[in-house]
Amino acid sequence: MFFDYRFDSLTQLSEKFLDLLSSKNLDDPFVKNWIIVQNKEMQQWVTLQEAKNNSISANNEFIFPAEFLWKLYRLNIPELPKYLPSDRIPLQWTIFEALNEDHVLLGKIVRENSTDQKLLLQLSKTISDVFDLYQVYRPELLRKWEHGLLVYNTKHEKWQA
Repeated sequence: MFFDYRFDSLTQLSEKFLDLLSSKNLDDPFVKNWIIVQNKEMQQWVTLQEAKNNSISANNEFIFPAEFLWKLYRLNIPELPKYLPSDRIPLQWTIFEALNEDHVLLGKIVRENSTDQKLLLQLSKTISDVFDLYQVYRPELLRKWEHGLLVYNTKHEKWQA
């Protein structure tokens, strides 16, 4: 079941959420609650509110709006791939492989440590996290960069594109 509640006060929203959780049908305790949140901070706050109210917070699956939409698509269109190449984790490994194969991509940043696999993996994760944020907050930049266009025409944008 899908609920959409809107309040001016986060406290009121939290109280409504906790009421819903406590009155939830517990026929199957293994079914996770899907909770859509806008960011990790909100996820942490909701978890703390539930734990404060119930002495525990468990069996919740926190998802972001875009991820929620993809889950719905995948439920209704089974032939869609489970993961997209632009999802954070697959992208992280793609970047890792590219950095591992072509050390010129790294430039001077980690030249001395370019064979350090842990460092390359951390860098790959950071790059994929930033790309994920661009997909959420700056999709128009990605679309223009994909076509070789610049939006601001600054030196920083040139190397990002």
